[in-house]
Amino acid sequence: MSTTQKPNNIVEVGLRGTGKSAIGRRLATITGRELFETDKMTAKLMGQSIPDAVEAHGWGYFRAHESAVLASLEDTTDAIISTGGGIVTIPENIPPLRNLGFVAWLHAPADVLERRITNDPNRPKLTSETTLLSELTVLEQQRTRLYLDVMDVRIDTERNSINQAATLILYLMDKTPY
Repeated sequence: MSTTQKPNNIVEVGLRGTGKSAIGRRLATITGRELFETDKMTAKLMGQSIPDAVEAHGWGYFRAHESAVLASLEDTTDAIISTGGGIVTIPENIPPLRNLGFVAWLHAPADVLERRITNDPNRPKLTSETTLLSELTVLEQQRTRLYLDVMDVRIDTERNSINQAATLILYLMDKTPY
């Protein structure tokens, strides 16, 4: 891929529960582009669900496979790429994320995310925090700088519906040099 011009992909980053999958599906529907969800691709590559892989092998195992999936998308064009929330925690993933296209950081406050994902069994614990809210708060503190470093725009998914967020991403992609 030429380094002089980024591909015309839309790449979503953000904490779990910010709406990456739902907004990614909406963007794919609106644009007719293919949707790549790195969490689903990583689970397929590992041959097991993310919670099972993390329990059996640890987060490092998952992150290594997630990075391999990201690398496999290097030559992807005209697509929607919805990433796992922690993909930015691996420093080697930052340049490929930036080079993939227009990066939208989907954001909502930790208490909103808690309400959205409280009953989701497919989200393994990420920290030693005792409550989901405290875990999300810690993750937000740890990852905000990483999301800021990789993003082209920040999209508030607390105040914007799925359709509004998708429309805003498309509008900003057209107006923002990336």
